[in-house]
Amino acid sequence: MKIKSLGLFLLYLAAALFIMSLIQSPGFINDRAGVIAMTDFSAHKPFVYRTLLPTLIRGVEFVTPQSLVNAVNGALSEFLLNQSRTANLPIDKTIALTRSGYRIVVFEILNLAFLIGFLYCLRNLGKALKLFPASWSDLVPLGIVVALPIYFNYGNFIYDFAALFFFSLGLILLYKQNWKWYLPIFGLAVSNKETAILLTVIYALYYYNQIPRKQYWQLLIIQAVIFIVIKT
Repeated sequence: MKIKSLGLFLLYLAAALFIMSLIQSPGFINDRAGVIAMTDFSAHKPFVYRTLLPTLIRGVEFVTPQSLVNAVNGALSEFLLNQSRTANLPIDKTIALTRSGYRIVVFEILNLAFLIGFLYCLRNLGKALKLFPASWSDLVPLGIVVALPIYFNYGNFIYDFAALFFFSLGLILLYKQNWKWYLPIFGLAVSNKETAILLTVIYALYYYNQIPRKQYWQLLIIQAVIFIVIKT
């Protein structure tokens, strides 16, 4: 069993790395929604309001020993300097970029983790909904390797893989009526991207006649309050 689990993890890891290699990023230095602007909380609207990933990245940076942060920044400074030359950045942004190598590394690691998590969520969602024969459940998510990059022709944003992960995890918890975990995951999903409100729409439609009326309205109101508090 452990060997099978390890093999599945390595398979999903390889699939995730393959997907990431095909997808174009909006760039580390894009003022509108690049990694640097997002983690400086200076990106354009509405991107600047999608704070979960930038906050996670800054949090990891904060708890990391400064010596390690400086070492990573130094190791990536030449690469980032070449990026700035290609984009003809002014000197102040060039300096900021060359000091952001560690944030970029953390971003890529989180991106990979969320993508692997998304594949596992697809696997578990398929099992929960019994969409496929049990023997297919482990392999069906690998179809994403072929399909997913099609939707990123114009580049993906810092929060996209996290959005896929939290939305699919939210669906699983929603289907299982695991409200104790669904509500905080919904909050994280909304703080990552406001389109997570679609989970509430699915809840409202699916559970309208499925659960006691009082519980239905309570959960609906709680989700609405979570959304309003996070987005105002």
